[in-house]
Amino acid sequence: QLRLATRQGGVALGPATALPAWREAGLLRTASGYNPLVRLPKSVLPKSLFPSVELPPSKWRPGMRVVVPARAFGEEWALENPGDYPGTIVELDEECAAGRTWLVDYEDGPTSTDEAFFVEAPS
Repeated sequence: QLRLATRQGGVALGPATALPAWREAGLLRTASGYNPLVRLPKSVLPKSLFPSVELPPSKWRPGMRVVVPARAFGEEWALENPGDYPGTIVELDEECAAGRTWLVDYEDGPTSTDEAFFVEAPS
C-alpha cells in the first residue's frame, strides 16, 4: 500500500514511510525523480540550513566602470582569451555567504561576475 505525503508551504509532510508525491506545474513529482528541497525558497526551510552571514558593505555600485581579468570567467577561458575586460556594473546579481556577483555589461554582452575580481577602471 502506497501512502502519499501532502505538501504544505512548499514542504512535503507525511509519515516517515510515505513517498512524497504531488502535482506541480501539471506533472506528478515523486521522491524517485524530484528533490523538493532543491527549489524551495529559503523562507520555508529551517534557518539552520542557511546560517546567517553578514557580508561587509560592497564598495561597488551600478553604473561603476570596472576591469576584470580573464580568469574571472574560468581558467579555461583565461588560457584561450587572455587579457583584461572592461565593463559597467548593471545590478547586483546574487549575494550569499560566499560573496557577491554582479551583472556586468561587457563589450560582448552582460555576464555575471564575482566582485572579488573587480578593479576600478581608470578614468
